[in-house]
Amino acid sequence: MPPGKTVKCVITLIGSTLTSRMVPFRYKFTICKKFTNITLSRVSSRISYRMRSSSVRVFPAFVLSLSSLYRTVLCDVDVDNAVSYETGQAISNWSSTHSSQPKRLYEPLNELEVVRVLKTFSDKKEKIRPVGTALSPNGIGLSDDSNAMISIAALDKVVVDVKNQTVTVGGGTKVSTILNELKKYNLTLENFSSIQEQQIGGWTQVAAHGTGCRLPTVEQMIIQMKIATPSEGIITLSNENNKQLFEFAKVGLGSLGIVTELTLKCIPSLNLHEQTFASTRSNISIGHNRRLSEYRHVRYMWIPYTTTVVGVVSNPIDDKGTSMIKSKLNNNSNSNSKDATNSLVELLHSVQPSYDEKYLKTLSFAQLRDILLDIAPLDLNHVKRVNQVEALFWEKSVGERVDDSTNILGFDCGGEQFVFEVCFPIGKLQENSGKDIEYVQECLKILETAGVPAPSPIEQRWTASSSSPLSPAYSSDKDDVFSWVGIIMYLPPSQTNDQRKQIESHFKKYCELMHPLLVKYNAKIHWAKIELPDKKSDNLNFMRKLIRQNNATNVDSFNRCRKALDPNGVLSNRLIETLFDE
Repeated sequence: MPPGKTVKCVITLIGSTLTSRMVPFRYKFTICKKFTNITLSRVSSRISYRMRSSSVRVFPAFVLSLSSLYRTVLCDVDVDNAVSYETGQAISNWSSTHSSQPKRLYEPLNELEVVRVLKTFSDKKEKIRPVGTALSPNGIGLSDDSNAMISIAALDKVVVDVKNQTVTVGGGTKVSTILNELKKYNLTLENFSSIQEQQIGGWTQVAAHGTGCRLPTVEQMIIQMKIATPSEGIITLSNENNKQLFEFAKVGLGSLGIVTELTLKCIPSLNLHEQTFASTRSNISIGHNRRLSEYRHVRYMWIPYTTTVVGVVSNPIDDKGTSMIKSKLNNNSNSNSKDATNSLVELLHSVQPSYDEKYLKTLSFAQLRDILLDIAPLDLNHVKRVNQVEALFWEKSVGERVDDSTNILGFDCGGEQFVFEVCFPIGKLQENSGKDIEYVQECLKILETAGVPAPSPIEQRWTASSSSPLSPAYSSDKDDVFSWVGIIMYLPPSQTNDQRKQIESHFKKYCELMHPLLVKYNAKIHWAKIELPDKKSDNLNFMRKLIRQNNATNVDSFNRCRKALDPNGVLSNRLIETLFDE
């Protein structure tokens, strides 16, 4: 059989009905009219078969009749590495702003299969990009069309070490799965994003973050990791084992190797007491440094074309405090909160009288905002009115609540969207000069002067520094603090493809207006939210220079790591190559 060719495998199964559990099973495997006895080793959402040292997998899409005694299945197997794959898959990110149609999508069952696939593609000098749940706004995990992709969703183990407060997980495990498993042992992760459906490997590779001046970006939770590389196979890294490479690999953007296993430090589970307040642009700086110092989590939502700034702060609270707050809330229910969406309902009913008002009152704030913006997402006056009623919503929603940290820190980010987020240093907490507030105020002045139809919010968060050289929050000083600011434009559900392109064009211009601020404040762009400009655009040179701004040595070192671990560049895609290649 020529290398790299597909084998059509007809599998005849003999025995009792399959179940979703591991079941000993005998069957015959047909390749090129030869029969070999092998043993069924695992049956799950996928059905895997072990043949000598190789594995062949059959996917549900191949139509398996589980109730009959004799069953025949058709699957595709790469004879170079004996790992099965799917073809004809169309993969898009969460907001449907980026998509890919890989010629093959591999789904290995274990680390050895990952290594075999990587070696095959490295030997042939063909691209293969690791992908997780494809939540990144810029599709950083997607391959360029016609290249292959590899998913490690099957590497989803979760092993909790209660004594040492650590958890060892497969690189394909979802963050939500880890949090749910840790909860059984009264443990949790130190910090996490508002969305928790990312795979842990991809989530840490792009230096995702939550908020809190003393809480770093998420890769700092890693105390040991394994990556599968094209040149070196499986490498185990930690502070004690090749520390320099460990720091680069923690935020490797999927281009140093594929994360197959992580050991993360945990903390005891905690309840958070969250307080939401409404302030103004002129008053938000009053008590700002105190809030950053006293609260574990702080975030602001600035609403364009209004004076409103919404603050959300939270701190851990013990069981006694939890009971007291809940009792107070039960006795003093805020009737305003029940009617908080009235302003949005009234605006929607005024511009679209055909909507049933009773139905509208059943919708959430985010759903109502989506419907309102859907009417005219690029009409400046309309967007201003939507922002104004959103400000009224938040003014009626001030108050407090107590809940598990998982529920407090996760929140509804709205519908499909373009988002551009940057990170910049603000100095040490006790020396904060107000650069974080000044940045957003300048941002608002620029967009409002230009008449950008900017919806709400401009979201601001904070983190501690990271020791990973490619993290936007990198610093050699662990006491440095960074602010993260994100701007947004939504893609409401009924917009046509042409209308979505118009929104995209406006958003690109919106982002370009921010470029002077990025230079002034030494800002770095979030790796999952950096969009490539047109190749001929001056903005492309700007992006490349920005990545190297005060960071050229680390970028050069990162490129040397890429060359050593992936000499043929098979793990990169256009985004990585455009930003990093000389």
